[in-house]
Amino acid sequence: MLSVGAAVASLTAYRVLMVWVYDRTGSLLVTTLMHGMLTASTIFWFTPIATGSAFLANVWMVAGVMWLIVGVVSFVEGWLRASPAIRVRAA
Repeated sequence: MLSVGAAVASLTAYRVLMVWVYDRTGSLLVTTLMHGMLTASTIFWFTPIATGSAFLANVWMVAGVMWLIVGVVSFVEGWLRASPAIRVRAA
């Protein structure tokens, strides 16, 4: 059950990044290549440690790194800032 939670957390973060890439580029090809690279890399990434606690730790680490990247992108892009209309009403 913990590995399913980690997979959902990781893939959710990756989907956020894919939508951001699509919004920035407008290219379905780029997002398709991004998805393909993730799919292809998991074969080499998880196969050597495909069982046990090492696998679980690796999956949670990937989820953490993905959300860290989402956090950095959201900070740089200003996703977490209030819109100008909200800031004016609050002042």
